[in-house]
Amino acid sequence: MKKVNTELIQLYWEIGGEIFRQQQEKGWGKSVVELLSKELQKEFPGVKGFTTRNLWFMRQFYVEYTTNLILKPSVAELEQEPNSSNLKPSVSDLSTSNLSPSVGEISKQILPPLVAEIGWSHNVVIMQKCKDSQQRLFYIKMTKRFGWTKDVLINNISGSFFGAKRPCRTSRKYFSADSYITISVR
Repeated sequence: MKKVNTELIQLYWEIGGEIFRQQQEKGWGKSVVELLSKELQKEFPGVKGFTTRNLWFMRQFYVEYTTNLILKPSVAELEQEPNSSNLKPSVSDLSTSNLSPSVGEISKQILPPLVAEIGWSHNVVIMQKCKDSQQRLFYIKMTKRFGWTKDVLINNISGSFFGAKRPCRTSRKYFSADSYITISVR
């Protein structure tokens, strides 16, 4: 099931990237995305993920996570990808002068591994409700680690779980969202 989820997230990433590129290169607008939605639904009857609204979420997903330096995959993560040999960055790609990608560079971006490890509905909730990169990273890691359902995720975001100090489960120490982010997730 996890492999299916990862593949679905990858598909949504690629669709979002294509919509973004077509908007930049050909000036695609709202009506073209609506038409694309209808065509995809006709081509894949019974698949529910191709609504106009969801296509816009796919575009947002792509744009948000290609410009988010916190969630970008590390070089080690890129080297672990079995099909990414042609996507490995060159030394020039790693220069710090290129922190804000252009349209051409965004077209070469790959999906950050961490966001592929949680469900699509979780990613949509996090994109809609968390505007800060640190907050997004926190909720992605917490969802992955504790297996939060969508409703639990929404409840924790609404309850400001990110900013609160919570007792650790294994000790009497407290952690805050900032300190948790540095802990690696197993």
